[in-house]
Amino acid sequence: MSVPSGPEITDWLTGHLAALLEVPAEEIDVTAPLDSLGVTSMEEVAITAELEARYGVALPVADMRRHPTVESLAGHLTGPR
Repeated sequence: MSVPSGPEITDWLTGHLAALLEVPAEEIDVTAPLDSLGVTSMEEVAITAELEARYGVALPVADMRRHPTVESLAGHLTGPR
């Protein structure tokens, strides 16, 4: 499986968060920490599993804490391996 692009991950994650939080995707600030958007730690675990399955990447849950925004997480997932 090829490494996804940053915009691809950003778009998917923004749409996923919008559905999860029941808000329009335009309201998701990709530079805001996920917890400030209302994402719980249990939801972070589920999002991690979905990202791993969807994009075939290994993503320790701790990486969600080290890269707490949509923007930084997408950059981390598409960065050098």
